[in-house]
Amino acid sequence: MYSLWAERSGAVAATVAVFAAVLAVSAAVAVDMARAYQTRLVLQQSVDQAALAAAAVAFKADVGGPPDQSRMVEVVEAYLASEARLGSGEVEIGEPQVDLMASPQNEVTVSVTAQMATTFLRFADIYRINFAVSAKAKRPEPTDIELVLVLDGTEAMAQSLNGIEKGETVAASAMALARHVLARKGNKVGIVPYGSWINVGTTGEGLKSLQSQSWLELTDAAPNSCGPKADPLCSRAHSFNGCVGARRDLQDTIESPTNPRYPGLVGQAGDQCPAPRLTDLTGAPGSVLAGLGYMQSGSSATKHGSRAPGSFMPGGLVWGWNMLDPDIPLTRAASPGEGAAKVLVLVSGGPNTVRPEGSGFVAQSPAEDADRLTESLCTNIKKAGISIYTVAFGIEDGNTNSILKACASNPQQYFSADSNEALGEAMTRISINIGELRLAAATTN
Repeated sequence: MYSLWAERSGAVAATVAVFAAVLAVSAAVAVDMARAYQTRLVLQQSVDQAALAAAAVAFKADVGGPPDQSRMVEVVEAYLASEARLGSGEVEIGEPQVDLMASPQNEVTVSVTAQMATTFLRFADIYRINFAVSAKAKRPEPTDIELVLVLDGTEAMAQSLNGIEKGETVAASAMALARHVLARKGNKVGIVPYGSWINVGTTGEGLKSLQSQSWLELTDAAPNSCGPKADPLCSRAHSFNGCVGARRDLQDTIESPTNPRYPGLVGQAGDQCPAPRLTDLTGAPGSVLAGLGYMQSGSSATKHGSRAPGSFMPGGLVWGWNMLDPDIPLTRAASPGEGAAKVLVLVSGGPNTVRPEGSGFVAQSPAEDADRLTESLCTNIKKAGISIYTVAFGIEDGNTNSILKACASNPQQYFSADSNEALGEAMTRISINIGELRLAAATTN
């Protein structure tokens, strides 16, 4: 009996040993397979991002010829090489394959193979686990852009840098930006020169008189105050001259444009509203360039306006926002459902110097009321889905620079330019940023 039991116990021990070995191998396989799964997941995420990076190279709005495929490959290789999560020496990534759909050129595919060194499976003569991943980045249909240039038209722009009036430099750089945006059909550009008052002109869509608009409130004499048999000069002096000021209670929103209404000056513009008329959103380059030409010095400025004596950035921001909103008083902007990208570029040459009082403006230094209104307007404009770029041109005042930096949608969209060349570089950078096409998220095979 004893010897029989001994034989049976030996068989059980052998069976247990076999099962233990199987369990050990299974555990080892599980460890390596888990590592392989995690590595493949990380590699897939990296290839997704690399495909987007390659598509960003391929699909710049200003590229007229074929994309630079060698540059696309460089970007993909650099992205994959920087992926530290894949482990040092444990994963070998093959040469990535970057393919561009030839017709139409709207899709990039990145494919890559990889090998992961095993730890336990090598005891079963399995030294590598091979896998391949790929990703695609698609460009959606190009987005229409609505760009409004809110440009300083005050006496600060009459100052010279390197012998050139600041206003001249701003107008020239703005022209280059406008040309770039309007090179694509469907895009629109508008201009809002600001001082204290804003010159909206006396006629609107269809050349209708603005004098009786529901959003406008004449600030001085009523249009009929001259009487039924008045001298023509009297009636002309008491008609709306195109200049509007700040609404009561320092409004930081454009909601309810008729309550309160915008105050409008009557009489000749004179020194109260010397700024050129704003140019509403348009896709016509000639109209935009003409509007910018009026901001330059010399005969154009003498004929169409001059530098305003007071600076009130909120006025420019309000009318830039009005221009990008489809509701009255300006109605050319696309509605939110139409998907246009809305961009506001604010170029300032100096601090706020006035604050609203009654139906006009008075000097204030520092202009704390105007500064606070600038800050709240910037916040609300960004909440409305409008991307803001700001440029401080030759501004030494630290507070104003801080306000402009905070106003931008992010720190990279704020530029401090202390020379004509720096302003040109800033506007070029803005032009590139605006022109970059939005890419859809990468999709994997």
